[in-house]
Amino acid sequence: MRPVQTIYGIDFSGAKDAGNKTWVAKGVSEGEGLVIEECLRARDLRHSGKDIKVCLAAIVNLVKSNPYAVFGFDFPFGLPHSLVTENSW
Repeated sequence: MRPVQTIYGIDFSGAKDAGNKTWVAKGVSEGEGLVIEECLRARDLRHSGKDIKVCLAAIVNLVKSNPYAVFGFDFPFGLPHSLVTENSW
């Protein structure tokens, strides 16, 4: 089994202009630590942009093109108030 050396962290946004608000950090393991090599907005990924559909496609491509990397995603599990009909849990 190949040891994981590259780790990505993605701070996700579901906004229309998600590419401007989603951040991607790339790190590599070094000893027992992590060295951050790159931090950029998702709009700056290859074939990306600020639009959510274009941005999401670029993130999917990033994941697919790095089969030996580990990805962590930070995104909310909530729903917009307009979609929730219950008053409580």
